[in-house]
Amino acid sequence: ATRASWSPEDEMELIRFLIDHRAEAGDGFNFKTATFNAASAVLDPKKQKGATKTGKVCKNKWGQLKGIYLVIAELKGQSGFKWDEKHGADIDNDMESVWDAYV
Repeated sequence: ATRASWSPEDEMELIRFLIDHRAEAGDGFNFKTATFNAASAVLDPKKQKGATKTGKVCKNKWGQLKGIYLVIAELKGQSGFKWDEKHGADIDNDMESVWDAYV
């Protein structure tokens, strides 16, 4: 089966859509199916390739993006970790002991 294809621009469009509809979210930015269906109606017609971006597909993508965000937020709060928008975690050999202690 063909999978939906998400470009970085598609991901940003989903995030912008959900930000615009944040009043519809519950605790922890948990949106209802209707919100994801509305996101699908906006995103799918713009797709360049891949399967249909259904409401379920949008919900799954949001779960992945939110999960990545939560990991980054946790790492940023740990002593010895760093994060910037250009280099990300910028992990190198000097960080080995910090990672060993974290894991």
